Amino acid sequence: MGDTKTTDAYFVLNYRNIQLDGDTRLHTNLAAKFSKTAIDAITRSDALAANGYNIFQRIEKGLISKG
Repeated sequence: MGDTKTTDAYFVLNYRNIQLDGDTRLHTNLAAKFSKTAIDAITRSDALAANGYNIFQRIEKGLISKG
């Protein structure tokens, strides 16, 4: 279990009816998502803690957050 905060921004651009050759038209789409996840706390069960297991290490944190 843990406490995280994620902030997202989505951008979608559409451009239609670009005249090419003759009756040919081009329609384009561009989409992007930007995310930032912050990990405030990671808690582990009493059974794992009593046996010294820490299954969520620095490497795993780095996989889902930046910094």
